[in-house]
Amino acid sequence: MAVLITILALYLSPSSAQLHLQRRGLPGAYYTCVQENFAGPDGCGWTSPTERCRAQGGSGIKSLGPDPGTVCSLFKTVDCTGTAIKSITFPGLGSGLPEFASFSCKVAGAQTNRVATKGQALDPATLAGGVGSTVRMEHAEELKAMEEDGFSEGMIGLKKRLYY
Repeated sequence: MAVLITILALYLSPSSAQLHLQRRGLPGAYYTCVQENFAGPDGCGWTSPTERCRAQGGSGIKSLGPDPGTVCSLFKTVDCTGTAIKSITFPGLGSGLPEFASFSCKVAGAQTNRVATKGQALDPATLAGGVGSTVRMEHAEELKAMEEDGFSEGMIGLKKRLYY
């Protein structure tokens, strides 16, 4: 009986519970601030997933926090060309960013040389809940009810790695 209680106590301990925790976020997205240690709220902003090159501009970014599943690459050039001088993943850096001119963020492990042709449609299965996807259409009633209830930005949580 004592062995069973010990095993149960170990299983329910905070250290074992932490192994299964995962922070929420949107792979490919990131948070930036023009002050160190993500000081704000002025001068801070969250950017939805995009692989576009971002020039530093203004006084420059002092804090960069990629969401889980995101990798951001810093470049010396203003057009994200050449070799990245640093790659940053979640939780990011609140201070100590090297001097850089531009950066781009993407889903970790994603190909960087994808080329789209005008008029080329993506397979709905690859849209993972995006507008026009078959998965989104399956949940149209739920999404409509959420929007009528005031959640017009959508929801996250019906299915892992699926964003509406």
